[in-house]
Amino acid sequence: MRPPSSSLARIFATPRGARLLFIFLTLAGLLVFAASPLLKRRLGLNHFDLWFADSYAVLAAVDAHRAGIDAIKSNPLDILHRPHSYTDWWYALAPIGLTRNDNFLVGAAWVIAFLTVTWLTVRPTTLRGALYCTLLVLSPPVLLAVNRANNDLVIFILLGLAALMLRPRHAWSWLPALALIALATGLKFYPVVGATIFLLVRPARRLLTAVVVSGLVLTLVFLDILPDIGRGQFPLPPGLYSLGAAQLFRDLGYSGRGVAVFSLLILAVAAFGLVRARLTTGLADDSSAFTPRALFLLGATTLTGCFLAGVSFGYRWIFALWLAPWLLEASRDLSSARSRRALATATGWLLVTIVWLDGAYCLYTNLLVGPMPATQIQSWQLTWRLLTQPLSWILFALLSGWIADALLGALRSLRTSVAPAPSLPA
Repeated sequence: MRPPSSSLARIFATPRGARLLFIFLTLAGLLVFAASPLLKRRLGLNHFDLWFADSYAVLAAVDAHRAGIDAIKSNPLDILHRPHSYTDWWYALAPIGLTRNDNFLVGAAWVIAFLTVTWLTVRPTTLRGALYCTLLVLSPPVLLAVNRANNDLVIFILLGLAALMLRPRHAWSWLPALALIALATGLKFYPVVGATIFLLVRPARRLLTAVVVSGLVLTLVFLDILPDIGRGQFPLPPGLYSLGAAQLFRDLGYSGRGVAVFSLLILAVAAFGLVRARLTTGLADDSSAFTPRALFLLGATTLTGCFLAGVSFGYRWIFALWLAPWLLEASRDLSSARSRRALATATGWLLVTIVWLDGAYCLYTNLLVGPMPATQIQSWQLTWRLLTQPLSWILFALLSGWIADALLGALRSLRTSVAPAPSLPA
């Protein structure tokens, strides 16, 4: 008679069993986190002892708008008097009748929808994959987004549904995907880069139509929200749980102009070298599964766009969840070159290391070091960031290489479609 553990291992080794295990582990982990205020503090995720603080800020801005209060500089209806730092599109919640009193309902709905889309998009097929994806979902940056119910969860939901709706064999599936990307862009402007998933659309005529139409639509959306973009651009104090190329320059003592352009040039040079060496390949491979490639490209472009745009809160790492399916698939694809499999494996472990680094630092200092003077905290954190930021740069260089591969694949498809047909010999 087989031991029960052997039977369970066989069940979890199946694709369905792996997905069920993933759902169970993520739910259990989130419940433990919710029930452990001490754990939240040890991880450095204690945000004024508040749950769903960011959804509250959105609802408070809607309440202020409904009452005729200008909440752009400061909102007296918000617990922390935070200004409304998002676009006016969020005021569309006003006719629905939602108020600050509905915050728990709204925040919980965002979290539940986020988890649902996560489970629909991140679908591990092996036991190892289920454990790996669980590490990503329960990483401190994701827990930070859940704890605060930040509206990036809404952007994640919309972009994730867009990727699921985009089907290579359905001629017009890119239209509802574009509608969701346009809505996400109107809410928070940076999702405009999500349109890069249309680079994977084939054949070439459909690709060209999707790119041109999405460019026109998103330009109109961008023009509409252009006056609101400045609200979301404010300096973040140096600290942990942040994302952005400018962070390293700032820590090295430079915060002048040109950081974004210089960072873009660095990533562009890295992408050129990686593509030329044929290391970051696979996204343009139309013979492989479409959805994992689309999700990877969506996550890579969203993260890279945020990385270049400035310094953001660390919860933007939620989009890294979409890197996992394709990396796991590429790492075990025996039909591909060994170098490609090795790079996918190394990138996967680099990713999970990065999203856990600041949490590990907080656990170490809170459990083993204890209270420190403010100057010592700042000094330690500066040293930590200088040691760890290069890892993020390596990751984004790799992501840039894969983005470049997708772009070159689209250009090859267009070039092939317009090339003259070879003439037959007389």
